[in-house]
Amino acid sequence: SISAGTLTAANVNNVRYANQFTGADAGAKIAAAIADLPSTGGTVDARGLEGTQTFSSNIVIGSTTRCVTLLWGYGTLTTTNGSTITISGCSKFLGPDRTGNGARLSFSGLGASVDAITLLFPTNGANNNLTSQELAGFYVDCNNSGRDCVRVRGGRGWKVHDLFITRGLRDGLVIGGLAVGEWSEQYEISNVMVFNNGRHGVRFDTSVADSTYIDVGTTSNIMSLDNGVNEQGYNWIYILGTISVAQGIDQ
Repeated sequence: SISAGTLTAANVNNVRYANQFTGADAGAKIAAAIADLPSTGGTVDARGLEGTQTFSSNIVIGSTTRCVTLLWGYGTLTTTNGSTITISGCSKFLGPDRTGNGARLSFSGLGASVDAITLLFPTNGANNNLTSQELAGFYVDCNNSGRDCVRVRGGRGWKVHDLFITRGLRDGLVIGGLAVGEWSEQYEISNVMVFNNGRHGVRFDTSVADSTYIDVGTTSNIMSLDNGVNEQGYNWIYILGTISVAQGIDQ
């Protein structure tokens, strides 16, 4: 509809606008908008959900066969009941700018073995050519809740960049699978600050399964401050196992 010069519609040029969908909170509106996309995926624009918004159930962005891009604006998306965000397959969750400070994701109430944000690739390792998950443009606060703040479980070509990650109960950013065949390569980590996390700032972990490995990626401009007890006994980047990075690890 159009009123006073304003266009209001749930679907414009095949982009779904989450604020125009029905739901009890922002999470439900986003889920409804994602569900309305075709089977091949598409774009959900949630930038119309302004200010402080909540979600009370898990947000799943895409699947192994459905590529979804979710756009978020200058506001806070928060949960207090342990809900999580999963970015699956070739999907993306993008904040509004490179500073990562204008859009906030806040988590609390997470279980002891639960990660706040997971980048998940297909369980069949042979299909990971299809993956290119991306998380960018956020200030992520885990409020000393759950396990790790952001975990990448593997894939080819994933990107994590322009982020602030703080107050993970254990580690800020973990790159490592939780099952056989979850491996990473041709990835990119850039412009990430990890601070005030309980243990390590960034952890590369290849210990879970024999076929899990981390190979040929790039890292640049990672800053780590006051993780663990002022970094005493812990590392700002911790490597468990063997990894190969194309351009080294650059602070």
